[in-house]
Amino acid sequence: MAVSFDNPSIHLGKLLRSSGEATAEGEFSKLAYIQGTEQAVLETREPAYYEVEVHTVNDDDFWLMGRIEAVVLQECSRCLRPVEMPLEVTLGTLLRFDPKIEVPFLDEDESGQEVWVFNESVLELSAYFAESILMALPLSVLHDPECKGLCSKCGIDLNDGLCGKPDCIHTAQTKLEERKTSDKPNPFAVLSGLELPDE
Repeated sequence: MAVSFDNPSIHLGKLLRSSGEATAEGEFSKLAYIQGTEQAVLETREPAYYEVEVHTVNDDDFWLMGRIEAVVLQECSRCLRPVEMPLEVTLGTLLRFDPKIEVPFLDEDESGQEVWVFNESVLELSAYFAESILMALPLSVLHDPECKGLCSKCGIDLNDGLCGKPDCIHTAQTKLEERKTSDKPNPFAVLSGLELPDE
């Protein structure tokens, strides 16, 4: 079954003929992008909202600005449970129109700033949005600050309790701690029968 992608875009036909600005807004829930050499998919938890503006800088250069509001699912870095990450991403990038190129690409200008070189009057935004969202995500998240993670021996989610298997390292550690606590004599036990004089 083919995956249906959303294709956010902005039409720049008028802007390429005369200076000014172009705007676009909408929603998306699935974005296609390239990761290495493979096509990848970024899905949002619910429809994400975007708004963008493109302004003329000079004859062939333009400035894209805007924002994305999205909720993305990530995995807890300890137990792999899904975690909802609400994001508000601010967009800003320099665009350069070059009708001679075959495929849009990222380049650097003389100052080292990234430039998105494009060749069509309709600017596809999927890959740019996906990259912007991925860059905004934290490297790791926890579903709970007290997350216990997964058992390294049997893989059970320790937030749900121990597996109870005798060869599980966590089961053995818990039993050892319980034994130490119950076997340890109470140093104050002898004082319980001590009779002290009344003052």
